[in-house]
Amino acid sequence: MKPLTRHTLHLTPLSPLHLGTGEDYEPTNYLIHGDALYTFDPARAILNPEQERELHAAAQSGDLQHIQRYFRHNPKPYIAAATHASSVSKGIAAEYQKNYGEIVQRESKGKNVHNRFQIERTATNPHNHQPYIPGSALKGSLRTALLEQLSGKKPPQGPLKTLEDQARYENKLLGSFATDLLRLLKPADLGATVPIATHIQYATNHKKRIVKGRERGDGPTGRRETIQHGQYRAFHGDITLQHLDLSHKPHLKDAAKKLPAAHSLDLAALARAANTYHLRRFAREAALLSERGLVDPAWLKSTQQLIDQLKPALDAGSHVLLRLGKNGGAESKTIDGYAQIKIMAGKGQKPTFEAQTKTVWLAADDDKSTRGLLPFGWVLIEIDANADNPALQQWSRANSAHLKAAADLQQQLAAAQAEQHERSAAAQAANAARAAQAAEQAAAEQAEAARLAALLAPFAAPPPAVYPSPPTGYRMRAEFRVWHDGDDCYFAMTNSAGERIRCDNFPPAYEAINRLMTPLMAAIRERPALRYRLFQAEFHAAQTGEVMVSLVYHRPLNDAWQTEAQTLAAALGISLIGRARKQK
Repeated sequence: MKPLTRHTLHLTPLSPLHLGTGEDYEPTNYLIHGDALYTFDPARAILNPEQERELHAAAQSGDLQHIQRYFRHNPKPYIAAATHASSVSKGIAAEYQKNYGEIVQRESKGKNVHNRFQIERTATNPHNHQPYIPGSALKGSLRTALLEQLSGKKPPQGPLKTLEDQARYENKLLGSFATDLLRLLKPADLGATVPIATHIQYATNHKKRIVKGRERGDGPTGRRETIQHGQYRAFHGDITLQHLDLSHKPHLKDAAKKLPAAHSLDLAALARAANTYHLRRFAREAALLSERGLVDPAWLKSTQQLIDQLKPALDAGSHVLLRLGKNGGAESKTIDGYAQIKIMAGKGQKPTFEAQTKTVWLAADDDKSTRGLLPFGWVLIEIDANADNPALQQWSRANSAHLKAAADLQQQLAAAQAEQHERSAAAQAANAARAAQAAEQAAAEQAEAARLAALLAPFAAPPPAVYPSPPTGYRMRAEFRVWHDGDDCYFAMTNSAGERIRCDNFPPAYEAINRLMTPLMAAIRERPALRYRLFQAEFHAAQTGEVMVSLVYHRPLNDAWQTEAQTLAAALGISLIGRARKQK
């Protein structure tokens, strides 16, 4: 027998799959635009000078809300720089547009706490930005199934009340770390065979039994990135079995404490144990969800038909039904008859330990939905498949309507990336032209200086020195419109083409004016008395660093305005003037 036997695995998701890593999408590394989430590295985006100035001002402000608002107002370059795109449920897209970056509470010292809009990310390969299936997830699921099979042959002598009792019993069935039978099983991570469609949706909690008219459970609704079901053989990888050949009788002291009792594993037998374990749980869950009317009936019917069609392969151990990832329920990670599932009680009450959970987690596109939902985590694995699987292909086609949006999204992303490549080439050409122009100007300056030196040579004049004008910070006055856009307002100018340009800073203006623009506008946004019907701001700076600001309004100014203005002027160290028609 060979010391190592390798088998190929193909995995097809049968329901939404989330393999958590404890990572969320970072608020400065993604944006939701339309019905899609785009993941990007901000450093890869190609920005025009105005966008660069806006980004610099947002970053300097240190205000997360300001940074988030910047990305929402400038989506195009970041979509083009995206490394991955996911479809987004309409419920989450609407929630994002309404709440992202808004203040959700104020701490005792007055500090604002902003909505970070957490979305839990599924396990993703950092090199190709595609989801993958960790080999440890496969091994853990197989291990639990094998433990349940062995527990039927060697039941515990007493109740397993503590974690220590459970660990001792597990060691009795499978061995300690050194003698564990599954040391001989080495699954690799399963990688994507095609671009994987992912979807941002809700994980909602529902009671298994309606209690006092309450259908929903107490678990908090979460936002998850899920690998979408219906993707035929989306993942591929290997699993290796090690066979211990001791025919040469090696000298090992206490071999029984250093090697597994069995010297080889039968993968088909292990697959059959996993099928026994998971088919029983699938049947129980299907009956429950059908009775409660929670599950999508078309999905349930087609999936049950698929399992019936594949029963010979499941019985033979060439196919494996598994449940992986988060929100699959504690019953899919415990042993029947010995489970001690912690059930949290009300505030101030002690938890109880039960054989079954009281609620079930389901994937939903609307956090209020109680119909047409799907369970998490069901997958089908084919072992050493040498030909196509017609039954699985037919099931995938019947359950793939939702994948069209993902395919369209990938085409849009490819088009945006191609456009970015063209812009990058154009930017490089423009930079080269500017460099050539600068070199030409420098040569002209040198020639002029040489000509002037020749003219003054008879008078023994010193060589001329060239003093270029400063490219920034030379204007001591600046005037801006104040543009109101929903909850946002900002300084703006109009270019020669009549287009409105947002100005979070203004490089030609004196440094003191630029330092003031961001904190001043942030303060105005948070003070309705200063913000209401403000339409223009005028800055006047002195070389001492002092700044006077005139705010011009389309309304009369009252005592509330004066109180807020005086407070703000003192906080910023400026002179603040309010102007309105016939009023100053």
